[in-house]
Amino acid sequence: MFEVVEDLLDDGIDKINYRRVQYDRRDRSLTLIVSFPQDGHLPQEAKEAKKIKKRAVRFTILNDTLYKRGFSMPYLKYVDEEEAKYILEEIHEGVCGDHAGPRSLVSKVIRTGYFWPTMQVDTIELVKKCDKCQRFGNVQFGILRTIILDNGRQINNQGLGDFCSGLGIKNQFSSPGHPQANG
Repeated sequence: MFEVVEDLLDDGIDKINYRRVQYDRRDRSLTLIVSFPQDGHLPQEAKEAKKIKKRAVRFTILNDTLYKRGFSMPYLKYVDEEEAKYILEEIHEGVCGDHAGPRSLVSKVIRTGYFWPTMQVDTIELVKKCDKCQRFGNVQFGILRTIILDNGRQINNQGLGDFCSGLGIKNQFSSPGHPQANG
């Protein structure tokens, strides 16, 4: 873990408040993004410096916590590697976990209010390692190809026929072998 220390003057008085923000070492650019507003240091390469300036606007520090800003979403709390692993496991396998796929899992994490740079990769790895997802992941539910119905008026009508043909469902009708036994 790296630590970024932000020095702030408190109401124009010469006292200095120290705020510490810890974040993951895996994203070097995040180190530069967080430190840029504090000390103004940028990489020497102009292209990289422009990229850091642009990305730094998307982050803010509130109450000693790093957040990612979004245009149409609430602030997302930046979490470290250990906390990210716990959050993923809880959402995927926890009490209300439904063993969702990677894309769905990422959107659930975001809706919960968390962020870390390797979310996409981490969710893919978690789903690949999940035994239940690998055993039952190929079970798919979808629209029927064929539906077999009797010749009753309530079922054999134009409305149902149009509905089924619109979805690509083939209607087949069975003929009862003994209509008098159908009661």
